[in-house]
Amino acid sequence: MQAPTEGLTAAVDTAKLCTLRRWKLATIIAIAAVTPIGAELLVGPHIVINHTASLPPGVYWRSRVPAGGPQRGNLVVACPPTAFARFGRDAGLFDVGECDGTESVLKIVVGIAGDRVHLDTNGVLVNGRFIAGSRPLTHDGNGRLLPHIAYGTYVLGSGDIWLASPKPQSFDSRYYGPVQRVLSIARPVVVMGS
Repeated sequence: MQAPTEGLTAAVDTAKLCTLRRWKLATIIAIAAVTPIGAELLVGPHIVINHTASLPPGVYWRSRVPAGGPQRGNLVVACPPTAFARFGRDAGLFDVGECDGTESVLKIVVGIAGDRVHLDTNGVLVNGRFIAGSRPLTHDGNGRLLPHIAYGTYVLGSGDIWLASPKPQSFDSRYYGPVQRVLSIARPVVVMGS
C-alpha cells in the first residue's frame, strides 16, 4: 500500500518539473531576444528561434526533411543563395549562422519542382495562383535598394523550392529566386502574435 504522502510527493515533483520546463523555455526565449544565434547554439539543432517579422516570433521545432523533399505549405529552415545571403548579411537582414556563415531563413514553401512561378512588379503567381503579400519592394525599411532576380517565368527544377511569407516585408524567393538547400522542416512550438 502506498503511503499517503507518496502521491503528494509525486504531485509536487511533477509541478516542480513543469515549472522548471517553463523557466527553461522562458530563459531560452529571453536569450534569443538578446542574441538569436546564441540561443540556436544553446538549444541545439532541433530548435530555431524566429526573431524576424516574416513569421510570428517564437520557438519552432526542426525535424528531418522527408525523403520526397518539402511539399507546398511546409514551413522550412533553408539557406538562401550565397550572393543574396551576403547581401542580407551586409544589410543587417541576416545574422551569423549555419548557411556558409549566414543565418538560415524560416519560410513557407509555395512552389516545388515542376511548378511554374511568374514574378513581376505585381508579385508572384505559382501555377497561376497569386501569392498574397508577394509584391517585390524596391527598398527596405532603411531605404536601401533591394536586389531581386529577373522578372519573368521560372519552371522549378528538381530540388528547387520557392519560398514566401505572408508578410510583405519578408526577404524571400521573390528577391533571391528558388532555393535548393533545405535544412529542415519546422513546426511552431511557442509563438507570439500572428
